[in-house]
Amino acid sequence: MKCKFYNLCFFFVLFSGMLLHAQERTISGVVTDESGPLPGVSIIIKGTTTGTETDFDGKYTIKANTGDVLVYSFIGMTKQEKTVGTSNVIDVVMEADNVLDEVVVVAYGTANKETITSSVTVVGAKEIDSRPTASLAQALQSKSPGLNISTGNGQPGGNSTILLRGINSINGNVEPLFIIDGIPVDEDNFRSINQSDIQSATVLKDASATAIYGNRATGGVIVITTKKGTFNKKLQVRYSGRTGFTLVPEPNFTLANSRELLLIERERGLGPGSGGYNSYVGQVLGVSGNNPLTDEEINRISSQTNTDWQDILLRTGLTTSHDLSFSSGSETLSSFSSFGYFEQEGITLRSKLQRITFRNNLTVKTDKFQLNTTLSAGFSRSDIPGGIGTGTGSGSLSNPFIVAFVGKPYLSAFNADGSPNIIGNPNFNDAAGFLNTPYIAQNVAKFDTNRQTEIRLIGGADASYDLTSELTASIGFGIDFREQLTKVLQPTTSIRGSHANDPNAQFQGFQSEALDRDTRMNTNAKLNYTHTFGEKHNISVLAATEFIYAERSGFNFAQTGLIPGLEGTGAGFVSGTTTEDPNNDGVLDYFYIPTIGSFKLNVSQFSYFGKAAYDYDKIAGFDVTVRRDASSRFNSTNKWGTFWAVGGFVNLTKSLFEKSDNVNDIKLRG
Repeated sequence: MKCKFYNLCFFFVLFSGMLLHAQERTISGVVTDESGPLPGVSIIIKGTTTGTETDFDGKYTIKANTGDVLVYSFIGMTKQEKTVGTSNVIDVVMEADNVLDEVVVVAYGTANKETITSSVTVVGAKEIDSRPTASLAQALQSKSPGLNISTGNGQPGGNSTILLRGINSINGNVEPLFIIDGIPVDEDNFRSINQSDIQSATVLKDASATAIYGNRATGGVIVITTKKGTFNKKLQVRYSGRTGFTLVPEPNFTLANSRELLLIERERGLGPGSGGYNSYVGQVLGVSGNNPLTDEEINRISSQTNTDWQDILLRTGLTTSHDLSFSSGSETLSSFSSFGYFEQEGITLRSKLQRITFRNNLTVKTDKFQLNTTLSAGFSRSDIPGGIGTGTGSGSLSNPFIVAFVGKPYLSAFNADGSPNIIGNPNFNDAAGFLNTPYIAQNVAKFDTNRQTEIRLIGGADASYDLTSELTASIGFGIDFREQLTKVLQPTTSIRGSHANDPNAQFQGFQSEALDRDTRMNTNAKLNYTHTFGEKHNISVLAATEFIYAERSGFNFAQTGLIPGLEGTGAGFVSGTTTEDPNNDGVLDYFYIPTIGSFKLNVSQFSYFGKAAYDYDKIAGFDVTVRRDASSRFNSTNKWGTFWAVGGFVNLTKSLFEKSDNVNDIKLRG
């Protein structure tokens, strides 16, 4: 059939073709490698932020126009590009990127694992995140040879003692230097940091690895990097929630029951009714003045009460956590943000840690410029049971870990009406009145407060610019800010609070507060040069300078004498001008003037340092590190110190065993 309107028909066909060409279509396919389907492959329309990724079976679908270029990328694989043509199905086979090197985070940058001359251990995110502990330091325990981490008490998030290859100082700091995203931080407290944000922790052990940090690194260095967004990646939202339990460990000894202990005490002449506090015990048990006890009395007492004080003072702790993160990236910007809530009960009464955290890591880059910013904010509240923390009245009589095993089993934990006995001997005027083990531990857990609240901010920014293809200049700044408030309260209703002052004083009760503020700042400038010649000779040179300033300040007060009903606030303080004559001797004694104190410390350090490294085709190489530190801790005649190291390696895997299927890695270093 012929068209009578030839020009009109031609225009219609041409216009239809243009519409067809511009029409958006659904492209689908399967991405595989030599092992089969490849999940998690990123597919981006080149020049846009539109993209998707493959599912568990390697399948994907994406809407694209004819002529669009699809970019397929996956870690460890060579990036591929496919142009959308007439077919709606595009299958891709990814190939391993043989030139991809395994890079680890080390001092002031990264390094190829094959060319590192020092002893380095890398702990990944999965290993750290798999341990739902209350402290980052505890999550690293047993993860690196030579790294010993111990905690002195069972308080959730309590400070740990961290030793890397032993003690190396008599009275100086023996713990490793911690670096988080290039920022030196306080190594004594990690309870306000969310370990779910950690990407990796690199443990630098020997002199070759730590010399570049100078005098601060005598105890080793632990370099921590946090999670960041990925460029050309669509928004990913991740939530994880956990619930766990902390069980009381079984002691490796057996406690005597009521009958056994009474027989032992009778044999030693120390049982109920033998004098002192035991006289009160004898009154409670109805055997006052009877010493030694008869078999009939022992049988009667042991048949009535056999208390296991572990069941009274210890418990199963509950742990819950919630983490929500957002990660995304375009061609020039990547972002990672997270929110976290963590709560853990200790195995003792009133032992608890609560933590809220926020983090944002942002990276902006162009062809030659890159800017990285990181910000972490954390708030934590730690309730510490009496006897295991700091503060007035934290003696062994309040320590549940001690009392649970020394409390006498023939004493009942309850009153006659079934209520918990938190008083014990009410007569505090006699010589043994205060020996209320184990009742005072219950009293302290119910009434007294020993709480630490903390705000911690860790933030930094670093910018780098490629002056040439081989020379990069960078500058960075970081700050670690921590403010901790410790509050100890013994109200007039508690055993300790009701006898905090002179027994004849009208007002009792005790309250103290201490504020500790710690600020640490550092700034550095670096030049990095890398060059390869002859295709196999690789050199790198780092030259840098750094300035560090730290300031710590605080104040404290302690008040003995509180107004009942107003304890815990300043309104509850008895006026310091209040006078009494408790001894009726005509002398006015002051009991209620609070004690106060304050302090301020600061220290600074200026350094310049450099490192040069050479390797031949990653088979053999060496590096040299030199650092000069000037510290304000010393006078002008002894201010500077020089720290240096030389390291070398021979990679036998590449030179002698390259073709062997039985050897993964053999490397000599010194």
